[in-house]
This record gives sequence, structure tokens and C-alpha cells, in this order.
Amino acid sequence: TYKGRFEEIRKLNPKCNLFVCPVLPSRSRDINAKIVQFNKLLFSDLVQSNLKVNIVHGFGAFVDKVGILKGALHDKRTAEDVLHINETGYKILVKCIKTAIFDVKKAKSKF
Repeated sequence: TYKGRFEEIRKLNPKCNLFVCPVLPSRSRDINAKIVQFNKLLFSDLVQSNLKVNIVHGFGAFVDKVGILKGALHDKRTAEDVLHINETGYKILVKCIKTAIFDVKKAKSKF
């Protein structure tokens, strides 16, 4: 489980901030169903672990109205690739990660 990996990291560096990004959606409905299931299991494991882990939010920005990766964010260099995002997608991902990091910093500075 991922809980074990987070526990290992926590033992090595108890003060570190751990961040988890859910797996991004795919352009394939079949693969996307597996991604949704994986993310649910991952977050269920994290909730049960009692480990302080920060979740990177904002992934709704990647999903279209039918629940798959937005076509405008899909890296279309190869027709077979239904998983990877393009430069615009990476900009959104970076923004989500930065927001998560700065939210943790803001919360710590209040204490």
C-alpha cells in the first residue's frame, strides 16, 4: 500500500510535508474508469493511515463534461497516447501543485 511508503518517508524525515497528486484522467473511458478506482483506493488508504498528507486539488480542471481528459489538454503527438497532457495541461498541473504548497505555507505561518 501507499501507506507503507508514506510511513517510510515520515520515519526518514518526520517534519517533511508530503503531497499527493491523484492520477490525471485519460482520454480513454476504459482507462479512466481504472484511474478513478485507483484514486479512490489511494485516498481511502490515506484517510485510514492517520498520516498527515496534503492532497493536491484542482484536477476537475482536467476533466470534460463526460468525465474524460479535456481534448484541449491532451498531448496529441501520437494517436495511441491517451494518457499524457500537453504544455497547457502541465501549466495547469504546476498551478495546482503550487497552490497546494503555498496553502500549507500559509497555514503554518498562522501559528
